[in-house]
Amino acid sequence: MAEPTEGYEVFYANALQVRLPRGVIDVGACSASTRQEIFERHPGEQTAPFALQGGELLTLSDLTDPANPLRAELSGTPKQLDLEEFCADPDDERVVVGLLNETLRRHARSLGLKHLVRDQRLYFPRTEEGERKLAYRGRVRDARRTVVKARVSSATGEVTYWEHHAVRWRFRRFGPDWYLLLLPGWVFTKDGQEQFLGGERITSLSTRRAAKDYNAQVSSHVFFWAAVLVGEEPAQTLADGSGVVALERSPLTTHVAGAPPARGVDEDSEEEDLELEGLDDELAELARSAIDGEPPGASDADTEGER
Repeated sequence: MAEPTEGYEVFYANALQVRLPRGVIDVGACSASTRQEIFERHPGEQTAPFALQGGELLTLSDLTDPANPLRAELSGTPKQLDLEEFCADPDDERVVVGLLNETLRRHARSLGLKHLVRDQRLYFPRTEEGERKLAYRGRVRDARRTVVKARVSSATGEVTYWEHHAVRWRFRRFGPDWYLLLLPGWVFTKDGQEQFLGGERITSLSTRRAAKDYNAQVSSHVFFWAAVLVGEEPAQTLADGSGVVALERSPLTTHVAGAPPARGVDEDSEEEDLELEGLDDELAELARSAIDGEPPGASDADTEGER
């Protein structure tokens, strides 16, 4: 994504840097066979994200801290392993990715977002009154956008479906550094919550809705999601029960001289300004013709025992 300036282009990657200041993963012997077993021994307590593997408990939180509920689950003294060295093994790196995924899901839930587990996507639900609008601080100014919109049939005046701003995520490691990769998009529901439109033609809704998303619009979406997840501060510790994972607000950026101008409109434009003329009725017709089917991901219910 590129933003034009005088004489050169500023490129924003869809990547937010993850801060892991401890730089270690804690590992300790544990006799529990399931995560649920541990949760049941700590009713009402918020544990940090953790994994069980080969008779060991692994977490990014500090197992030497007496206030850490997971400490009580260990038999013996925990080890603290250098995170970069630990991730040299791809299987071990996947454990860390799983811990970070759980961190983001918990943080998103604290912000009122819903998540689809299988395709790792976050989205806004409708309000009790209907559409949801959100004010936020964009890259250069305050902005406001409709994050859940009712699509109404011009023929009947009834809501045909709901369109939700959404984002897919992936955690990736580049050398010693971790990044959260964001891919903005949409989901479409019948009820504004969890009843997803089904059928292959729903792909057309996403494709047509993104038809005008050039560099500037995609850049705006990434800054929007950074504002949602991080807030107005340069970085924020994520609300996952551990307090050891933070996310930076500014996307990864580079400056390039001599690049061709980026096509698009100004950043932080209102959603309605990006509509294609006459698009609503065509999308509504596609939605009416979509057949019922399985949702594109798991429901908002937690994965096994997640808290």
